[in-house]
Amino acid sequence: MRKKLFVGAALLCSALLWGGESTVAQAVVSSYPYEENFDDTEAGGIPEGWVVEGTEGGGDYYVPFSVQPGLDYGKFPTTGDNVLVSGYPRLSNRVDVAFTPMMEMKAGVEYTVKVDVT
Repeated sequence: MRKKLFVGAALLCSALLWGGESTVAQAVVSSYPYEENFDDTEAGGIPEGWVVEGTEGGGDYYVPFSVQPGLDYGKFPTTGDNVLVSGYPRLSNRVDVAFTPMMEMKAGVEYTVKVDVT
């Protein structure tokens, strides 16, 4: 799995490994390898099957995460052009998470997770 995430290390673990509870139904990934390079998602959006949640008060314009062109943020993606970026304001007390689609995994099978963090 290769993902380009422009998020803090604490959020990274949550984004990849936490299924979390959400009122939004998530897609389930059951075929591998699964790859998300964010290039099939329109700028300002979130990939299909992903869920983002945030508690930071930022008014009507606050978005916890969104897909944006990497070069707009000084980032050079290893594949494609887009990256997942955290929203503003970037405060240290934020509680924002990005959830990948749920992944159907079988017991006894070894899985490798690869993430590009820039």
